[in-house]
Amino acid sequence: MGIAMASEGQDFKMTAGDTRVLRIAVTDTDGEQVDLAGATARWWMARSSRSTGASVLVQKSTSGGVSIDEQTGIVTVTISPADTEGLSAGLYYHELEIVDGNGAVSTVTTGKVTMRDALIPEA
Repeated sequence: MGIAMASEGQDFKMTAGDTRVLRIAVTDTDGEQVDLAGATARWWMARSSRSTGASVLVQKSTSGGVSIDEQTGIVTVTISPADTEGLSAGLYYHELEIVDGNGAVSTVTTGKVTMRDALIPEA
């Protein structure tokens, strides 16, 4: 597949309960678009990079929430309001992995998510 090392430090900010769409270009070590035919993708967000199981707070994959555009090499992750509305303000970790048709796994991006509390007006 020839995917480049993970793009680290892909940090972003969002407000809990908002929709957020991440568009990630998957490239090789020369910055060229990678052939993603037959690939799947999975994205997750947790309190730390060492989180496992129930400690992984949001999970997306090509079976829900992640799409791959094979023509452009862009992976799109859609974070819906329900994914984050119960999360408290703070720092989280996120990661995107691509699994090629042969089962080889490549981490293509990692970073931090700064979650802000949503303003909740009194009824």
